[in-house]
Amino acid sequence: MVSWDADGRIRIAGAVSKLYVGRGAMRCWYAFHQHHQEFLAEATDAYSLLACVGLDLAFAIPFQVLSRHLADLDGCALLDALDLEATADAAVTGLHAIVSQH
Repeated sequence: MVSWDADGRIRIAGAVSKLYVGRGAMRCWYAFHQHHQEFLAEATDAYSLLACVGLDLAFAIPFQVLSRHLADLDGCALLDALDLEATADAAVTGLHAIVSQH
């Protein structure tokens, strides 16, 4: 899901996950695709919005912050500040992030 204001300067690219529960943790899975990156890069003020069905919270990650960590996502690194664990999946294009609560 993408959205923008009337002049396109403020943009969001949103993703919604179901809640995965198991092994003592709750997780939500998200994909961030190249078209999301291109869409957000054209904005003055941009956010990646992550929501999870069943949780009363969402994450609004400024694109300026996220863009600095795209290589980390592709490299399966842990984004400590956001508690995002990322994995590369050859079958699906894009970058994948898992938000977990232990």
